[in-house]
Amino acid sequence: MFFLNNFAVRTENMMNEGTYVLSQAGVTDSDTILSTVREGTIRDVEKHKKRPYADYWADISDDIIEQIRNYYRWEIALFQYSDSPFS
Repeated sequence: MFFLNNFAVRTENMMNEGTYVLSQAGVTDSDTILSTVREGTIRDVEKHKKRPYADYWADISDDIIEQIRNYYRWEIALFQYSDSPFS
C-alpha cells in the first residue's frame, strides 16, 4: 500500500486506483509515475522470486508481528486483508 496525498492506494490495484486518484488531481502521465512508484517500493525479492507470503515473516518474532498487526489494523480492515500472513 502507498499513499497519494490523503488517499491510500492498495498495491495490488495501484495502476487502476492510482490512475483514478491522479487523474482527479489533474495528472495526465500517471502510468510513468505509478511504474516508478512500483519499482521503488516493491522489494527485489518480491519482483523475481515467488515464495509463499508467510515465508517473508518466518524469521520475525511473534512480538514484532503483533506490533505490526496492531500498527496496520485499520489498513488490514479497510482493504479486507487476511490476518493469516502475520500468523
